[in-house]
Amino acid sequence: MKHILIMGDYPLPNETITGGIMRSVYLTANALSHIYPEYDFHVLTITDEIKKPLVVNINNLTVHYIPFSLRNKPILVPKFIYKQMILKYINKINPDLIHANGTSWDYGYPAVAWKKCPVLLTIHGISHNESKYWLGLKGKWHRWNCCNMESYILNKVENIISVSEYVSKSISKNTEIISNPVDPKFFNVKKYPIRNQLLYIGGIEERKGLDVLIKALHIVKMQNPDIRLEVVGSIRSPVYYEYITKLMYEYNLIKNINFVGKVNDEKLMAEYSNTSIYISPSFEESEGITILEAMATGTPVIATRSGGSECVIKDGINGVLVEKDEPVELASAILECEKDIGEAGRMTALKYLPENIARQYMKVYRKYL
Repeated sequence: MKHILIMGDYPLPNETITGGIMRSVYLTANALSHIYPEYDFHVLTITDEIKKPLVVNINNLTVHYIPFSLRNKPILVPKFIYKQMILKYINKINPDLIHANGTSWDYGYPAVAWKKCPVLLTIHGISHNESKYWLGLKGKWHRWNCCNMESYILNKVENIISVSEYVSKSISKNTEIISNPVDPKFFNVKKYPIRNQLLYIGGIEERKGLDVLIKALHIVKMQNPDIRLEVVGSIRSPVYYEYITKLMYEYNLIKNINFVGKVNDEKLMAEYSNTSIYISPSFEESEGITILEAMATGTPVIATRSGGSECVIKDGINGVLVEKDEPVELASAILECEKDIGEAGRMTALKYLPENIARQYMKVYRKYL
């Protein structure tokens, strides 16, 4: 039996899934292990939530949780020491194939150092593109660190999978293209849309363009005073959060915008159920998992031409595309959005079911096994 190791963030038992990459790894790994019992699947994931290593067996999937208390402070740990620690865990699993997720120090970096079997790498985002929007001293440090690591890993790895054609073109290398999966549970959301209620989901940071949406909301409110916006996501940039708070006061939108914070899936699906339109105002997206989720619920989607979103949305057919950083155009799209476009979006999202994505991955795996 061949052993396949998937490296990436994976939730602890009963833990809420946080972030698109974690959801992608979770859905893909479980679909693969369910469809292909003739293979032995393992997941290696790093967490600061436990103090001792934990191994959990889920049917045909074995998840190895690696404790690392400094997970969010990698600057305090020399990378070569961390790499050797992870390589020891990989050696215990002794895989016939490694599939790592991301070009960061935690998974991509140790994976490309492994020489005993083929290594595949999925690129979920491009640091060189996203870093344009990282501000301040912390942003400069992240830009230097992440971009250097990305360049190093891309120079070392030969077998690359991109989540969209946009990502593939951005790294200027030949890659396989396999999209992120969408969780089937979102297809089961019953729509009870509240009139004039909009939804934004994503981290509160410069790259996500929430300030542009707030400016657009100001324009919409002139025609529709009852407009509301639900903001779901954690604050990743306190400086940016202060900026958008000032905008809300300046435009008298405090009563029109509700910050929900980070939520579990039950609450997330309730937000999708109640919203009339989903908005993705990003400056840069590799694909846009929340766009796919919103489509799966049958919610009309308006997104900016931010790269990966254009690989999913066909303007005027299954969603609406507007230019980046254009609040007037975004406001017009909100006011004119055709609600029946949501059903076409749902049909599009069906292509991204986990079993479809898993079969695409297995086709690539078998080239190297």
